[in-house]
Amino acid sequence: TYHVLFWLSSLGKWSLADVFVVCIMIGVLNLDLVLDPESIKAGLLGELPMAVSYVKKNYTPEKLCETFIHKHCDSKPKFLEKLECKACTTFVNYMYNDPEFMHKEGKNILKGIHTSGSGDGTLRIVGLSGIYLFCVAVLLSLVMGVWIDYYDHKARVYNADKRRSLALSSSSMDGADMMESGQNKSIGEKVRSCCDDMKLLSARLQGSFFSGFSYILLIIFTGGTATIVYHAITEDTMERVVKGAIAKLAHEILDVSWYKPYSLWSLVKVTGAAGGADNLLMSTVAVFLVFGPAVRNGLLIITQIIPMTASAHLFFANTIRALGAFCAWEVFVVAGFMVMLQMPSITNTIIERSECKEVEDDGKCLDVEYNFTKEIWMVVVGGFFLVFASFVTTRIAFSALNPYHDGDLGGPYCCCSCSSLSCKRCNCRRRRVEEGGEVLPLVMSDSPEDNSEQDALLTSEVQQENEQETLE
Repeated sequence: TYHVLFWLSSLGKWSLADVFVVCIMIGVLNLDLVLDPESIKAGLLGELPMAVSYVKKNYTPEKLCETFIHKHCDSKPKFLEKLECKACTTFVNYMYNDPEFMHKEGKNILKGIHTSGSGDGTLRIVGLSGIYLFCVAVLLSLVMGVWIDYYDHKARVYNADKRRSLALSSSSMDGADMMESGQNKSIGEKVRSCCDDMKLLSARLQGSFFSGFSYILLIIFTGGTATIVYHAITEDTMERVVKGAIAKLAHEILDVSWYKPYSLWSLVKVTGAAGGADNLLMSTVAVFLVFGPAVRNGLLIITQIIPMTASAHLFFANTIRALGAFCAWEVFVVAGFMVMLQMPSITNTIIERSECKEVEDDGKCLDVEYNFTKEIWMVVVGGFFLVFASFVTTRIAFSALNPYHDGDLGGPYCCCSCSSLSCKRCNCRRRRVEEGGEVLPLVMSDSPEDNSEQDALLTSEVQQENEQETLE
């Protein structure tokens, strides 16, 4: 079952794709507009021709005068009202058609207007309760998967100890002699007694491919991966682009730009800006996009360059493997592409006004785009390198320590269980029996015939180890 647990913990994080989509949209659709009357007046002074052109397209002189002098200039007004309407419409016509008059008188009018007060405009996406409950469910399932994987590891170590004891009891020495000589030890005891000295991980693989210069290259590779991971977290890899009539007016009149770049870390902060239940989403993004990859990379470096005991190496190897369930850059990239496709169609329908056609030819009032920048390669490459470095380091540790005494290299399990004798491509270190020429793993099988062969093989191995210890 351990190979099933491995893939469940590795693929379970894909359930977070929907959560990441919501988190990205919360972070991107986070628009603020401060309405200061003095700033608006100053903006109109600088963009007076555009403002007059917009008013001219939407209001006739008579309609505009009705608004300002509160007279019905389109109907048949009384004599005094007619004079007022005539003066007003004449002034408006000059403003519409005489640029020099417009600049001179328009600026005088705006300068004579006294303003006060202020206002704020905000556009936010608020998650409903369902997304928070779904997020909690996904997190609980991932934690439970890692927890079950931990107990599976403990059970496999216990079973390995038990098999070891059975093999020792059937060796040429009787049980009493072995107890007196101290050779009837479980695998855990052997690790603690004979192998629990401080060593580099490469020193536990004498003569292996990764025991010399290749191991130095692995350390350099992991250090380079750490650099890429750091920049992938802190550098801007995404951007928000806001288009449409509202964005154009805000930029030209108020000098407000809603363009904003994002890094993974800044996305974490803006996701929880509203507080409340959004803090759950912020914490989820922080764990799976920032702290998970960073901690995993740090543990890789510690495991590779610091001498430690065999039990410590095994602990770090299992921790590195478990942290794979909490590193979800590949899920985030897929979720980002989903947002890129969905965001324009969603934001186009938030505000729909016919007046927007006067400002933008396409008639869109608000059009928000979310895009990856060219720096997104750091997330893609850094994530791939991190998975590769974790895979190699875990295999080295499991190959050197062989904690389950079945040749398990720690995954990924692409074929079958290591207990299957018929499998030829399993992710296990095989040993060849010279007499029969058959490749067998050192594990218990469901078949009695297979178990007898494995018992004989394990007993032979134990006897060789005992002879070696006696010679030493």
